[in-house]
Amino acid sequence: TAQSTWGYSFLSTLHIDLMQMVGLDSHSTSANSGKLFLGGISWETSEDGLRQHFSKYGNIVDCVIMSDPQTHRPRGFGFVTFDDPKAAIFAAREQFQMIDGRRVE
Repeated sequence: TAQSTWGYSFLSTLHIDLMQMVGLDSHSTSANSGKLFLGGISWETSEDGLRQHFSKYGNIVDCVIMSDPQTHRPRGFGFVTFDDPKAAIFAAREQFQMIDGRRVE
């Protein structure tokens, strides 16, 4: 049916997008495999806090919260990189994460 075809198409596209995002597509050899963008991070959240929160999905090799180069204040976004791209897929399956009382996407 059209509805089931559309649903399959949408889910297939989402699956492909997730796979490409974490570097699992057949064309990617990026060293950034397993890297997730995190938006909406609270100014109170530390890199250690992010690392602790996301470590439930797998081993983290890098965790950074971007800051303004002049004021050194957090900019509200960052990145977590896992050693295994599959861990990034598991983390990305969550629609959002609650960290320090804030919805992080």
